[in-house]
Amino acid sequence: MTPKNMLAQLAKREGWLVPRFERDKSAEGIRYVVSVERSTGPKYKRKPTLVCSTHDEDEPTAGGWLSINDAQNGAATRALFEASFSKENQIVPLELSETYRDLWVRWAIAFMNSDVADVGENARDDFIDALIKTIGTDGLNVPDASNGGTYVDELTAKARELKLKEENDRLRTARANMNKHAEVSRRLKEHLEATKQDPQWKKLFAKRSTLPICALADELLDRLRSHDAVVVCGETGCGKTTQVPQFLLDDAIEREQGGACNIVCTQPRRVAATSIAERVSAERCEKNGVGGNGSLVGHHVRLDAKITSATRLTFCTTGILLRRLQGDRMLTDVTHVVVDEVHERSLDGDFLLTLLRDLPRRRREAGLPPVKLVLMSATLNAALFSEYLGGSPVISAPGRSFPVDTIHLEHIYDTLDYVIDPDNRSCRRPKGKAEDAMKAIKAGGGGDRRRQNELLGSWGEDAASEFGGEENPENPDYDSSKYEYCKRNTRLSLSRLDESVIDYDLIEELLAYVDDVTDDGAVLVFLPGIGEVTGLLDRLASSPRFKDAVLTPLHSALTNAEQREAFRVPKPGVRKIVVATNVAETSVTIEDIVVVIDSGRVKERQWDPRRGMASLEEGWVSRAAAKQRAGRAGRVRAGTCYALFTSHRANGAMRPFQVPEMHRAPLTEVVLQIASLDLHSDAAVVLGNAPEPPKEEAVAAAKKTLTEIGAFDELGRLTALGRHLAALPVDARVAKMLLFGVILRCLSPILTIAATLSYKSPFQSSKASNSQVEAAMRAFAQPAAVSLAAGQQSDHLVVVAAYDGYIEASKESRNAGRRFAQKNALDVDTMRQISEMRTQYAALLADMGVIRVPAGYSLRGRNTNWLDDPKAAWNKDARRVQMIKAVLTAGLYANVAVGDEASDQDYAQYTWKDATSEVRVHPSSVNKGIGIDRKPAYPFMVYHEKMRTARVYLRDCTVVAPEALLLFGGNLEVQHANARVIMDNWIKFKCDAPVAVLFKYLRLALDEDFAKRIRNAGKSSWSDDDDEIIVTIRRILDDVQ
Repeated sequence: MTPKNMLAQLAKREGWLVPRFERDKSAEGIRYVVSVERSTGPKYKRKPTLVCSTHDEDEPTAGGWLSINDAQNGAATRALFEASFSKENQIVPLELSETYRDLWVRWAIAFMNSDVADVGENARDDFIDALIKTIGTDGLNVPDASNGGTYVDELTAKARELKLKEENDRLRTARANMNKHAEVSRRLKEHLEATKQDPQWKKLFAKRSTLPICALADELLDRLRSHDAVVVCGETGCGKTTQVPQFLLDDAIEREQGGACNIVCTQPRRVAATSIAERVSAERCEKNGVGGNGSLVGHHVRLDAKITSATRLTFCTTGILLRRLQGDRMLTDVTHVVVDEVHERSLDGDFLLTLLRDLPRRRREAGLPPVKLVLMSATLNAALFSEYLGGSPVISAPGRSFPVDTIHLEHIYDTLDYVIDPDNRSCRRPKGKAEDAMKAIKAGGGGDRRRQNELLGSWGEDAASEFGGEENPENPDYDSSKYEYCKRNTRLSLSRLDESVIDYDLIEELLAYVDDVTDDGAVLVFLPGIGEVTGLLDRLASSPRFKDAVLTPLHSALTNAEQREAFRVPKPGVRKIVVATNVAETSVTIEDIVVVIDSGRVKERQWDPRRGMASLEEGWVSRAAAKQRAGRAGRVRAGTCYALFTSHRANGAMRPFQVPEMHRAPLTEVVLQIASLDLHSDAAVVLGNAPEPPKEEAVAAAKKTLTEIGAFDELGRLTALGRHLAALPVDARVAKMLLFGVILRCLSPILTIAATLSYKSPFQSSKASNSQVEAAMRAFAQPAAVSLAAGQQSDHLVVVAAYDGYIEASKESRNAGRRFAQKNALDVDTMRQISEMRTQYAALLADMGVIRVPAGYSLRGRNTNWLDDPKAAWNKDARRVQMIKAVLTAGLYANVAVGDEASDQDYAQYTWKDATSEVRVHPSSVNKGIGIDRKPAYPFMVYHEKMRTARVYLRDCTVVAPEALLLFGGNLEVQHANARVIMDNWIKFKCDAPVAVLFKYLRLALDEDFAKRIRNAGKSSWSDDDDEIIVTIRRILDDVQ
């Protein structure tokens, strides 16, 4: 744990203001002064403000500290010493690293020998005893006589004598900590007892007590006292999410340990963390709400933290706790960690479990009390996690849902007398016909997916008579013995069914049947993706059968206001039909749902580490997910789930649980975090301890990416750049863009691009059709447009132009901003989120010393106009598009595609290729069709993501000049005889040898300049006066046409 973090925690615990660090301008080298204003309470009780820094003899070199971070930690160490060390309180913090611990010891010995301490020889000896006990002679660099006397001989002798006293010393320390928190604990207990007399508390507590999990509270607490970890498996509605953290908190308060209690409860999504915190705070009758004065409940999510020194229970996202572990690997002041929804197997969730697994043991070894772990889920592979945590006990709680009757596909066919039409997409072609269609597809050169589907769907009028029937079924999964009880037409339909293709005719007929036989209540339809949701809603809206129904979507691309429509209860007699993706499985609960129609399909992102390519694959949900979906129908009364897959598939063919995200996502960020945590183990070793470890090739691919962007050196070690990238909560490539945005003086547009790539495109208003969105994006990109993106063939610059336009319109009035957004198919909520993220990123850059906030402006408040000030040094080139494109190249390389030289003169056949294969621009891009219907400005393109669907597509791409690649791309090989340059053995440039050599030398100077800035971060702002390198780059790029 760093001294800065320790000082911040001390200030928070004592209710002081946040420590402020300022550069000591009188020092020749790097030195910082920290000010800690201890200004709470009545004036007569206030302590004087601490103003501390290190001195020449404390610093490692004659020029001061080696970095800003080290200097600030040195000042923080001195402030901690001044605030806590005295003759009555002779402590040496065990958490300090050796550098700062040696300083502390030197200051402590000097103090004990000074007149101020006024202690005798015995007291000094006792202090030395404590040093040996805490550190040992191997870890202690004792100062010489000139700095307070030498004690090496005495220390060595006393070390042998005092080993027997270690256990007693540990108990004495524990008692001291108990005394420290005793007064707070007493007050918390008195407050809880008084609150229990509140009529509102009694009413809420009576309601809470009916939850099934409450019957298991004593068992949970008993198990935690004898074990470090407990697994809680609770069915939907049992109350585990809101009640288990309160069991832990109330137990600590009632045992008068509330003063030391600090519970952290993680949630996979920010909306869950904030809403659950509000619910728990209300249940505890906290008058000032979450994070209010005196409230024990707080929350911490990205861009929003409501916690105070009084907070004892914090609900946060998984990513927030991972960030906290970067600064405090021991979670020193945390007593309990509750990890909810572990069944989702997210990348962050599994990584967090990997880091927490041995935390109780490591805390014991460090002489700290062990942290208690609670893992919770509705549908959990309890045995897997119990075994992972060393045989931890499992506590299972029943749900409070009503029973749900699940009806599978064969019974649906029987009930509706449904016969699959030969022209239906979900009906397989008769044997032999499929082969003919595939031959036609190949003969036609493949064609697009729509044409393929037309060919595969061309049956012929006599197709029905050509099916093989039950004896020779087209469906390879059909087993006639399993459906003998079904009607003949049902068996024939199943024999020719392609179960993986959603039958929308069946869904429409089933919805009509449900509407006829079901009383009031809503219907929830699960489909795999947003496109399928939109398609079904359009189909239902055009049907007279559903003209009076309330039809509403529910998926991640909707705004908050649009999502709320799914939760509104319609007037009696009106049927509500909600069509949703898997976001409705666990994240939300729609109270009036009584029927679920489950397609059984889901779209998941997959990652191919060998190709460095993502894909969105549709597949079957797991049995656990299907159970979750069905459970949505039983919240208000007994319900029904119509499963559009057979009972045979449900019981045997579906996988039991979801594939962990660690097996299907890039591991770049996780590997970078592991390196920044200084775990002294290779990432492959650390991730080998995950619940279900990823493949070695996935870890190797992540290391390769980090090496390409300069975060790792050739030996796989974290570089100074890597440490900077790890400090920014974004993708490593995007983080690198932010740093270069400062260097190349175009930070404002790069902040917008970074926020968009980290969050989502603002062109996602559900009220706009795809054609409207496409038209709006192209309008910004047209050569005649009045915007930064005009004629630039760049998705990234289109977003910048849209954001700038929205901000300018909003300056006129809020309504003007809304009108601009509506006209340009922009989502206002997304724009606001992007604005907040830009401010957060700029604040982090300022914290790192990369930029300086002008006097009179706020770092994180509302007055953040300084970010976009065109006169600011970091925005000097914010309107130079080639500089912005250079930053994109620096960050996104080696994500590059090159136009095919052979098709340079024939744009009808123009193709793009990356380092591995032929690629195409995604249809959602403004560069769609570039090289085919119009000429690219240059045959080079950088992109953020490569994804495989029907083909391999590039998303978020920008056409860049060769000069940008030569300056910020990969390794250069100059071929003098051929007058060309080869980059990374595959990208070719036509270039005269003298010019190529000049670029190569300029690259070396640029690399050295960047490395120097990284090494000296904080000594001087990166946005100070331009140096010769930046001026030269500007001139080169200004000449680009």
